Amino acid sequence: MNRQNEIAILYSGGTDSTCAASIMAEEFKIIHLLTFKRFGLFSIENSCRNVDILKEKFPSTIFIHKIIDIDRLAKYISYSHFIQDLFKYGFFILSNCIFCGLIHHFGALIYCLDNKITNVADGSTREWPFFPTHMEKVISEFREMYTRFNIKYYTPVYNFELPSPFRFIDKIYTLRESDREINNDNPCKKTTGRYLFKLGILPSSDVKGTNLDHKMQPRCLQFILHHLYLYWYFMPLHDYSKFELITLKFLREKINYLVTLIERNPKKVKKLSIISSDRRELLFL
Repeated sequence: MNRQNEIAILYSGGTDSTCAASIMAEEFKIIHLLTFKRFGLFSIENSCRNVDILKEKFPSTIFIHKIIDIDRLAKYISYSHFIQDLFKYGFFILSNCIFCGLIHHFGALIYCLDNKITNVADGSTREWPFFPTHMEKVISEFREMYTRFNIKYYTPVYNFELPSPFRFIDKIYTLRESDREINNDNPCKKTTGRYLFKLGILPSSDVKGTNLDHKMQPRCLQFILHHLYLYWYFMPLHDYSKFELITLKFLREKINYLVTLIERNPKKVKKLSIISSDRRELLFL
């Protein structure tokens, strides 16, 4: 089967990943929207909110949304070398967001290999420079990982302009009943929100941090540990370049290990990846 017209997208259902899906819909016939479910993530079903709208706006594109339980794989990646990592990197391993990005990209890689899909994308932007998957040098590492398996990795919204300032710490308040009101940012900006607003997918060009934003994507509280470690411990002692250096070193080590695992021990990877989606579909077999 020719899979050149298919692409897998790491999909949270939020503004950026939905914008990435909209852009890719102009190029690919079949889009696999991958929403990963694991311990620590809540309200996974929120990711379904924009899928029907995407189908309506792009009737000639086939959208396949999969909610995939990846908890077994997540535990293996997080804890298989925990003691060694603790001695080598110290409290750095408390940065859950570093493991999260690695887990999701590795899950997407396995999905692509298992389904013979040669294209993958995500909604990474320049908005959160302390989130590893949004760091340009880290993106290059993941791109190299995919390339080793002849998979092309797209970041279609990475160079979009940023919306109105929205502090990193504001994400802690995602469980509140109401945050700021929906509004429209500068109409001259090319943001992911404005792109979706023009398509009629969103009611405004700037919904990030609003109740609607919270209802569009899964919720995660684990990033609070990342925030506490980074801003209250690491950054007072070091600088961004140091954080970037350690992050790259850590992820390179983990990526090389996981890639070697796929190449040399595919049976073990298969066992780790025998997990079912919410639709009881058996994946990665």
